Amino acid sequence: HELSIANYWHDPVHFQEMIKEAALLPGLNGYDPTATDMTRAKKNFLRLDKAVFVGSADDDCINPPLSAVFQFVDKDGTLQSLQDSMEYKNDTFGLRTMEEQGRLVIQDYPGLEHLSWRKPKVFEKYVLPHLLEEPVMLPEYKK
Repeated sequence: HELSIANYWHDPVHFQEMIKEAALLPGLNGYDPTATDMTRAKKNFLRLDKAVFVGSADDDCINPPLSAVFQFVDKDGTLQSLQDSMEYKNDTFGLRTMEEQGRLVIQDYPGLEHLSWRKPKVFEKYVLPHLLEEPVMLPEYKK
């Protein structure tokens, strides 16, 4: 299993600046097609058994909080869903394909602040079950 804790930045107000200044994500998301071979990137992404993206509506650092799970605010300030995004509509790196195949997990866990994800108990409760072949409920979280 591989785990990456990373951010997802979508700034529709400063879109061109975002593409120019962000070193990695515009290429990975397909915003800058000259930065990444998107055919290869999509092929590699689709090699994953499952892609899991978790966030919290109560994140106190990311704005809007659920941009951590591909929601974003458009240039008019309206919250947009993953399905409204260019990455999803164009399936630039395989998000739509993964969802259609039941291999995409996008989960909002309310009540967690930004740095909560670094706490072992939060990781064990909210992230680890997604990484295990057969998810189990850890003893301290049994009902």
